[in-house]
Amino acid sequence: MKASLNSFLLLLVPGVALAGAAPAATTAQMDLIHPVFVALHVAHDMHHRPHGPPPADAGQHRGPQAGVETLQLDATRNFAPADGSAAQGSHVVGTLSLQSTVGSDGPSHTLSGSVTTTDTHGTAKVTLTGVTKTRGQHCMLPSAGSATLLAADGTKHTVVFSNTCGQVSIDGANVMLPAPPHHDHDDDHGHDD
Repeated sequence: MKASLNSFLLLLVPGVALAGAAPAATTAQMDLIHPVFVALHVAHDMHHRPHGPPPADAGQHRGPQAGVETLQLDATRNFAPADGSAAQGSHVVGTLSLQSTVGSDGPSHTLSGSVTTTDTHGTAKVTLTGVTKTRGQHCMLPSAGSATLLAADGTKHTVVFSNTCGQVSIDGANVMLPAPPHHDHDDDHGHDD
């Protein structure tokens, strides 16, 4: 089952090959931070959901837009592992603020707020503070911000994202996340995280 969770996490954070001096995250660390990435993925889905009928100029690319969006999350996300094992699901409820900006490095999206995730491991509370991803940095993982996790077992943990692609600090220990696969929908067609 742990291998399935790691596979699920890799699908949640599409990106490019990661490199760095920090040791690779352990399976236990990956399982621990799983609710953080579930929250980030559901927020991504909500941000890219259809917003009603297309505008009259829908065929014209308007480029990235700056602004603030409130995401009210109440979503169930199911995942069927490729190995044929039982499907896994996560339910996410909460409110996140998504601030989009356009800078010299490209469009950036910053998430803040709190959600509750429920899955086979139990219920966890995730609080995101300034978790930022900038498309122009060619890294599909957040490059700034932090997440506080109150795990299902009652323990509290902190994840701090680094500007080194894939490097995070989990409870003060610097580790590298595994290299997630690149997905076509995360290219320069306006569908980034």
